Amino acid sequence: MLFLISFFQLVLLVQSLEPFVYDVNFAGAIGDGESDDTEAFKNAWYVVCSSYVSSGIFRVPHGQKFLLQPLTFNGECRSKNITFQIDGILIAPSDPSSWKCKDTNCNNWITFQHFDGLIIQGTGSLHGQGRKWWQMGCIQNKVGFAILDSKNVHISGLTSVDSDDCIEIGDGSKYININRIFCGPGRGISIGSLGKNGRKETVEYVTISRANFYTTENGVRIKTWQGGHGYARHIRFERLSFNRVTRPIIIDQYGCPPHQRCNNHSTAVEISNILYNDLRGTTNSEIAVEISCSESVPCKNIRMKDIQLNYGINGEIYYGHPKSHCSNVVQSWDEGNVYPNVPCLTN
Repeated sequence: MLFLISFFQLVLLVQSLEPFVYDVNFAGAIGDGESDDTEAFKNAWYVVCSSYVSSGIFRVPHGQKFLLQPLTFNGECRSKNITFQIDGILIAPSDPSSWKCKDTNCNNWITFQHFDGLIIQGTGSLHGQGRKWWQMGCIQNKVGFAILDSKNVHISGLTSVDSDDCIEIGDGSKYININRIFCGPGRGISIGSLGKNGRKETVEYVTISRANFYTTENGVRIKTWQGGHGYARHIRFERLSFNRVTRPIIIDQYGCPPHQRCNNHSTAVEISNILYNDLRGTTNSEIAVEISCSESVPCKNIRMKDIQLNYGINGEIYYGHPKSHCSNVVQSWDEGNVYPNVPCLTN
């Protein structure tokens, strides 16, 4: 009898350790690429977030397309171990006039904020459908995934097409790991912008690895606003591939609103301890590496190792020698072969 009770308790324990899986179709998602599935995703998230489970899985199934308006997923949940399993296709509204948002994150399509422990993975893709935004010359296009005020976030295996930034890592983010991402067309992966309107904003301990960029405007970018405070530090870019990317590597501490002339400031978001390791591919512009740092708060401890960026299209290398631009960098160096040469780095 004692054995039977113990065995029954063990079965209950094993069952309780199984992750709670909730499919967006359970919440009424249609998945035909035309019906608006935003409310179904919100309802599915409410179920996962409010469940008394040790771990939860928010599942987007393979073989379906889900049209979504801007969404914010807030990580203040009962379960602290949540996985977004994205195997289907997420589609943004194709026309700027059909963009519906009353949220504070309206410049982002899908936002994840206030998480401590989050996995985003799968074989699915995000289609930002940003071409009409670009054709209209919109000043503020829409970011695909935005990570805000979160830590211990892992993103892997996804494809992002036709978004502004494929992924944007914003203020309050740390211990972020992104790998096996395909990005493009679009504007690459960005850290920032940080420090707008003089704010103190921070990002640290970020690793971006094994990502592929195709015809993006930027590859990997760190951007801060003039006059800001805070820091972007301990960031690693490793094993990245570029195909016809205009600016594969960018650090820009001179952020300024479009079509405005900004005065120089004596304060800036500090940028330090940045590693670029094993970055290869082609650029279609004259400047492949652009590092523009503040005179008053220069970038420091920038390290480049084994960089090979040629001028070419679709993997074919053509005659021409891409260049670099680099200013106000201290205590930094290069290792191995770095091409194009970045003169402000010392061996």
